[in-house]
Amino acid sequence: MTGPYDGVLGRKKEKILSVLLTGMPTYFDVATDDLRVSGALVTADTETGRATAIERISIPIAKPTGKEAAEPAEPPEPGEPSNHLEAP
Repeated sequence: MTGPYDGVLGRKKEKILSVLLTGMPTYFDVATDDLRVSGALVTADTETGRATAIERISIPIAKPTGKEAAEPAEPPEPGEPSNHLEAP
């Protein structure tokens, strides 16, 4: 998943909980704080296809401000490390 860590499928959790508890419809505001990229890195045995290891990954994303918000980020050069993940 990619998006706000403290939200529910990209929406503010307070609005979602309010609908669940009251049954009253409301507009779901988009959550914008604490952005993260999350996933899992699974190492598998190529002969059996079974997982031999699994590692949880959660990378915080800085919220762009000012000039950064208007310009797209430059991709890393080939061979340059990107955070702590490496391409296979």
